[in-house]
Amino acid sequence: MGEFKGTKAPWIVGRPGTVVSDNKESITISGGVGEDAIKYYGGNLICESVSNSNAKLIAAAPEMLEMLIKVEKVLRECTQEYGLSQDVEKLIQKATE
Repeated sequence: MGEFKGTKAPWIVGRPGTVVSDNKESITISGGVGEDAIKYYGGNLICESVSNSNAKLIAAAPEMLEMLIKVEKVLRECTQEYGLSQDVEKLIQKATE
């Protein structure tokens, strides 16, 4: 099963059109602008130039992936009959490759 290798949650909506995190893991800050950028955006920048609706969805992505992994485990334990576990597993792999 895939493992999320990106910046750990929580992700939050920062300045309009951005998603940020307080977590510095997996984020590379180059040059002297790193701290200024953190102050400007409200955290370590995950993405920018997105609509506010998309920023909310993107900010929720790590938590949704975590829940999807839990759901896949339950589906795998409960039933193989409908192929749902395999479909969910494919989504998890797509998100973690």
